[in-house]
Amino acid sequence: MNFTAEQINEFKAKNPDGVMLLTSGEKSCVVKKPNRALVALMLSKSRDPLAMVDIFLENCWVDGDVDLKEDTGFNYSVMEKIDDIIGKKTVELKNL
Repeated sequence: MNFTAEQINEFKAKNPDGVMLLTSGEKSCVVKKPNRALVALMLSKSRDPLAMVDIFLENCWVDGDVDLKEDTGFNYSVMEKIDDIIGKKTVELKNL
């Protein structure tokens, strides 16, 4: 699915925390960045990574090729990117 500049600007305006484009072949979707409460819910399902991705897609989906939600390969790829989607930061630990 292709998105126009107008659509992307509308997505950004409605989701000030950020939106991301996920693509798989010719298909794509736009998702919003999950908030802290949703991240906590997702992490509560960490023993079932695909359930975690299902929660993310169900709650953060903005627009796109809906059949991607049911595509196991796409879901697995999203699972591999979940740290980037959440915005995980690198932290250094120093003993004092």
